[in-house]
Amino acid sequence: MSLTHTFGLLAHPDQEWEAIRNESETVTRLYAGHILLLALIPAVAGFIGTTQAHITAVFRKLGVRNRTQAVIAIQQMEIDPSDQSLSGS
Repeated sequence: MSLTHTFGLLAHPDQEWEAIRNESETVTRLYAGHILLLALIPAVAGFIGTTQAHITAVFRKLGVRNRTQAVIAIQQMEIDPSDQSLSGS
């Protein structure tokens, strides 16, 4: 069963179960639909972890606890947007 059936099971379960019974799964479809999706989990988790670690470090340096406080703290710094020394390059 694929994720596309989830809404159908909630909205009209009898029709969706009939569609599931009539559906034939091939090895290729199972591979493409499930195994590749599972293979993406470590990459996505790594990206989220790296991003979260970076955001946490920025918050710590600004002395804030959330994004709203970070925006306010940065606005209060009155940084000149045309200052090229802040570009990181």
